Parts: sequence; structure tokens; C-alpha cells
Amino acid sequence: MKKLLLISIPILLILSSCEVVVVEEPIPQNNRALFLGTFDVEEYSSTYDDFTYYYMRVVRGEYSNEVFLTNFYGADIDVLAEIDGNYLYIPDQRINGYRIEGNGRVNGDKLTINFSVEDYYNHNTPINYCEIIGWR
Repeated sequence: MKKLLLISIPILLILSSCEVVVVEEPIPQNNRALFLGTFDVEEYSSTYDDFTYYYMRVVRGEYSNEVFLTNFYGADIDVLAEIDGNYLYIPDQRINGYRIEGNGRVNGDKLTINFSVEDYYNHNTPINYCEIIGWR
């Protein structure tokens, strides 16, 4: 019996000296502030092989992950977008005769957005696939 008791005491000492460390993952930041501001935009349409230049503002939306892209598409329309980290998502929406959806990202002072536009005013036009590169 003495041998069994001597073996169990060191095991208890080892177990009682263990320390548990809990590592928590950081909560993702809301990086909406990275997107806000006025951008000088160069828009390229791969559908028409054409460039368009205009200014676009990114302003706060009602919720902490929302922004509005004003003068989007150079058409004086305000498009709702959602922010997730450094990425922007434009959900499918219909605004003033246009159906718009897309996604993009910000990297420093450069904003890049890829999107599609369907024009309901002109039924004979194809869907316009575009890329915006905007600089502050």
C-alpha cells in the first residue's frame, strides 16, 4: 500500500501546479472610418471599354457598418454599402432606374470597387461591368 501512495502524491503535485491560460480572439474592428471621405474616381467599363472620371463621397450610414457612396456611377445616386474590415459589399439594390451590386476594398488612400449596373431606363443596353479606382 505504501508504494501506491508514494506514486499518487507526485502526480497530484504535478496536476495542482498546472496553470490554465485562456486566449481570446480579438473582436474584428469596424473600419468604416477608413472608407470615409471624397475620392477622385477613375471608372473603367469593361463592357464598353471606356473610362469615366468623377468625384464620389463616402459618408456614414445609419448603422456602424454602413456607408453611402454619393454620386456613384457618376449618376448622382446614393448607393448603400456595408463594411467588413477593409472590405466593402454593395448588396443588390435598385436606385433611380439602376440595378447595382458589387464589392471592393480600401488600402490606404486607394479605394477599389468592382460592380455591375443594369440600366432600366434603356432596356436594350447590356449589363455594364465596371471597376472604380478612387484616390483621396
